[in-house]
Amino acid sequence: MKFRSRSRRAVGIVILSALGVQIASAQRIPETRDVPPLSGLWVGDLEFGPPLAGTLTVQLAGGHGQAEVGRKSIPFEVQNDSIRFDFGPAAGRFRGRIERREREIRGFWIQPPTTDAMGPFGQAYATPTRLGAVGADRYRGDVEPVPNRFTLYLYMWSDSTGWRGAFRNPQFNLTGGASRFRIRSAGDSLHFSAKFSDPSEPEIRLGALWSRGDSTLRVAWQGLETPVVLRPCSAERAGGFWPRAPGQKHPYRTPSAERDDWPTARAASVGLDEKALARFSQSLADTNPAESRAPLVHACLIERHGKLVYEEYFFGFDRDTPHDLRSAAKTFASVLVGTAQRQGAPIGPDSAVYASMQWRGPFANPDPRKARITIGQLLTHTSGLACDDNDESSPGAEWKMQQSATDWWKQTLDLPVAFDPGTHYAYCSGGTNLVGGTIAAATGRWLPEFFDATLARPLRFGRYAYNLMPTGEGYLGGGVQMRPRDLLKLGRLYLDGGVWQGQRLVDSTWVRLSTTDRVAGSETGEGYAWHLNTLKRGDREYREYEANGNGGQLLIVLPELDMAIVFTAGNYMMYGIWRQFRDDFVPNRIIAAVHEH
Repeated sequence: MKFRSRSRRAVGIVILSALGVQIASAQRIPETRDVPPLSGLWVGDLEFGPPLAGTLTVQLAGGHGQAEVGRKSIPFEVQNDSIRFDFGPAAGRFRGRIERREREIRGFWIQPPTTDAMGPFGQAYATPTRLGAVGADRYRGDVEPVPNRFTLYLYMWSDSTGWRGAFRNPQFNLTGGASRFRIRSAGDSLHFSAKFSDPSEPEIRLGALWSRGDSTLRVAWQGLETPVVLRPCSAERAGGFWPRAPGQKHPYRTPSAERDDWPTARAASVGLDEKALARFSQSLADTNPAESRAPLVHACLIERHGKLVYEEYFFGFDRDTPHDLRSAAKTFASVLVGTAQRQGAPIGPDSAVYASMQWRGPFANPDPRKARITIGQLLTHTSGLACDDNDESSPGAEWKMQQSATDWWKQTLDLPVAFDPGTHYAYCSGGTNLVGGTIAAATGRWLPEFFDATLARPLRFGRYAYNLMPTGEGYLGGGVQMRPRDLLKLGRLYLDGGVWQGQRLVDSTWVRLSTTDRVAGSETGEGYAWHLNTLKRGDREYREYEANGNGGQLLIVLPELDMAIVFTAGNYMMYGIWRQFRDDFVPNRIIAAVHEH
């Protein structure tokens, strides 16, 4: 799920009140004597549920059962070892199966969407949940839903031009409309303003009230029904604003071995210059997030020759924290077609979409050309349907689909045909999501269950969350949350021709077909839900295919170097910044560190 702003300069109305406290531990820019005591770093959070979390206990008795989590308990029926129970639309529900041989229950905890005016948490998530046997017909496990949190930082400092301020929301990179504001005070009032070089852009002005008798700053942010309460930021919380604690050195470190099937090794053992990688880590750690075009890299991981050799996290992220992949998760549409083929399902790039989705009909805007639309065209954004995410007037744009319909598969199937199938490229999240409908139809399985069985479990994924449509079906247009270490496994899977740790998950033919350019005349290249590029370093060129998503979520695969790289980041709605991860950081920092270059 993506947070979208209809206006590029969307501005929050800010109302602040508090007694300022100088936080020396959070300073990077030297202060002058005329800076008010509000200078420093402030932080506040809003939590949006979900109300149910913790230990889930299930007691079975024949065809009946009782489920308990938190202080809630509910009876349910067991049907052919299938279990489903629902604690209510605002609490959460579970669906799974009893695995009697393994003496466990496997399934998904489904947390409801958050109903706040903010909107970023508008999709439900399914999180894989395992309950182990703890007695006769008694099972227990942990419910760990996705944290629905909105964090706001405010940093105030002085420079040669006067008193300055910067707002940062790390989850969605909201800034209040500008990267930096000028601040002036008038009694108990604070005034934030920002001008842009383009004279046609209006000046942004934010108002603030400063109450010297309070110890908090209260922020009423646009789209939030509840004010965010800011307090002086401790050194422990400052990691969400600064990439790393200021002034520290960051030598190369070998990634730690975990129980997730990743062999780890020193970078030098696979031909990478560790000093060069240390300099790269230092440059990311020294990033000043208050700069207007700062690269906000949350994680960078490198594997080569099947070994994880570089793993660094910033801005408070760590190896166990799932990250929103945004549109990088679209690539799973292609991979799941491959796993479905491997299991014998009647599906492939030439499969007719409307024929496989007849059960969703009848469809609006009948057109004989709809019968010719194929899964391959959905995966290459060439279906011809009136769907273009980069055109707000397009009837199939993702934000319109998500705001105007509950059945997003049918919403896409109902669209008119704007171009002959296979003749026109238009980036369409609804089309990639529709591939999920064809997979569900071909396999007869709920998409999150199929994803878990054919990818997540064989690849030993850690904690992840699969986002759902309002119908409860899995969404395949982007937004799966998972650990960067697990996303990187997909790169190695494809580098090894569809094999992970000796187990084949995807046929090598599908790996080759899906990473080959399928769109004639495209500016770079489009495979089946893989983007294709050529990277240059000096006079050498390197073929690359990638999964990418808004903000800087990237899985970059370099076959010539037998290397895969993952970035996660927070530069949302700023393609001009996060594209440099691929175009600059990879060739000039990572490929440059390869000894044989």
